[in-house]
Amino acid sequence: MNLYSIGAEYARLGEILEMEELTPELEAELNDIVSAGDDKLEACYHVFANYRAQIAGIDEELARIQKIKASRVNGMERLKRSIEAFMKITNRDRYENGICKIILAKKTNFVYEQFPEQFTEIVSTTKQKLSEFKTWAKLNKDEAEAMGAYFVEDKSIQIK
Repeated sequence: MNLYSIGAEYARLGEILEMEELTPELEAELNDIVSAGDDKLEACYHVFANYRAQIAGIDEELARIQKIKASRVNGMERLKRSIEAFMKITNRDRYENGICKIILAKKTNFVYEQFPEQFTEIVSTTKQKLSEFKTWAKLNKDEAEAMGAYFVEDKSIQIK
């Protein structure tokens, strides 16, 4: 039985107990359900802990692969610079054969020392200050609720 099924069974027994008195049979069934739930919680915790332990190894592997990737990218850049230098030295803009095609493409860069004022535009932006709004809403609960702003308490699971 999974946790959902155990929880559903517990809820079913809770509904029965709202209409009937607690009998020894119901109490035993309730204890069995709680015990099964506790066992399942512990099993889920072990799976969770195993996943958490695997993450460190995965992170190490990712770091290793990132280093390999960086090495390959650097190697590609070095080769690209060597190819470019050779193409320039031999005064060629293009090399083609049945396997590869290398082009020394022309590009134009725009260089300036000062940026003219007539090409400058002042832009304003609006930024919402959520943390300040939340602080104000805590202090002014009625006004905040009139605006449709309120706090909702929720629970979240923490597994340690």
